[in-house]
Amino acid sequence: MECEGCFILNRDSNSNNCQEKNIGKCVTLTEKRSQIPPPPKAFSPLYNPYESEIKCELCSQPAHLQCSICKVTYYCTINHQKIDWVGIHDQICSTLQWIRQPVSVACPEEERRMKLEEIQSARMKMVELARTSAMRLLFNGNYETALSAALQCLKFSSELYGNSSAQLVIPYLLIAEAYIGLKQLEEAESYLAQAQWTMFKTEHECSDSVRSAVQRKLGLLFAAKGECQTALECLAQDVCLPYY
Repeated sequence: MECEGCFILNRDSNSNNCQEKNIGKCVTLTEKRSQIPPPPKAFSPLYNPYESEIKCELCSQPAHLQCSICKVTYYCTINHQKIDWVGIHDQICSTLQWIRQPVSVACPEEERRMKLEEIQSARMKMVELARTSAMRLLFNGNYETALSAALQCLKFSSELYGNSSAQLVIPYLLIAEAYIGLKQLEEAESYLAQAQWTMFKTEHECSDSVRSAVQRKLGLLFAAKGECQTALECLAQDVCLPYY
């Protein structure tokens, strides 16, 4: 009998030779396959009907490759496509295709309103999925793929709540931590500055746990820069802030 792993791996063939003793091997092969993105499609900016610059999902550089499945995400290199695929895109590819399709103006107003509500609901779920994925990857030390998930969390949070919302602080912190892990401290400092600025602008909307998290990430940054005394001061503020 063919196991689930073998069925997935051979769904385009007629393999039925899997025995129970091979199940572990087949599942391992299935997990490895999930690390491989679909072959990208070459993309030229000249094909863009909206005359806006198409940028890489990961680094915001001009894109030359397109996801061949959803056709709404773009990359500058195959390596960036793979990082994004492993980080988050494998989980959200089909949903992105649906979310990023423009709502037809020819639809009745009620139908358009319902579609927009469904899109907002989907975005909220995507924020949570991207956030938890980024946290898991950071915990495991997978900083490149964590960065991909954290960037998607920031994008969906911005679309949901606006560019000045307190809801953006956590995505900024996740991105900063990923950059610290990658030893790209200037980028980490930039996102931490945005997190601090957003927190100051939305002072009464940020909980003490969020403020504590900001101080903790600042402590990590200064420790990575070798500024131990400043790192200790930030971590001390983290400890002193009350939790609820």
